[in-house]
Amino acid sequence: EEAHESGKINATAWEPGTVHEVVWRRYRQDINESRMDILVELYIGHRKNHPTMTAMLETVAAALKDVSGVKVCRINTAQNYVPAYFDRERYSDKSEFYYVPPGGFGKVIKYPGSNPTQKKLLKFFRKHSTVEWSSKEVLEVAKDVGEEKVARAKVEEDDQKRSKEQRQEMVQEMLQKLKAEKGLVDVGEVMGVKGK
Repeated sequence: EEAHESGKINATAWEPGTVHEVVWRRYRQDINESRMDILVELYIGHRKNHPTMTAMLETVAAALKDVSGVKVCRINTAQNYVPAYFDRERYSDKSEFYYVPPGGFGKVIKYPGSNPTQKKLLKFFRKHSTVEWSSKEVLEVAKDVGEEKVARAKVEEDDQKRSKEQRQEMVQEMLQKLKAEKGLVDVGEVMGVKGK
């Protein structure tokens, strides 16, 4: 097997109802040798809406807690090699979701939509799953668990955005103050290029 980049192996074992963080060093064991239907998210950790996307996938996993034979995983593509059969752009910052059949050796199926929701992902997973489970029950659990989880994640995103904006404003103020103290002139401002 070829050597590729791999994130750190998680010390805790995967449990039903949780998202399994897969790293390349354990890909064969966690995906290819698995006897479960797997919903996999390929993502990059510094994506714009990371808290909300994380909460959404955690909700999907929690909704499937009592369904045997299924697993929800994610792979951080910034830290891990991703096999070519996923057909993912190397440095894509978009989250992509795939159904991986038991054993991982069959053809992976990419989620066709561009705006996934927990409901859409569960329906996609159910459509391709070899395991029988009640969509209605799972969707009810997802709705109950997800509303609060996703709402908290959106608050976290808003806080992060506000904090980033405040830092940027503070840096701009410091630069203006420094310019004033040092008598520096911004060539772009003098030439009328900046501020438009």
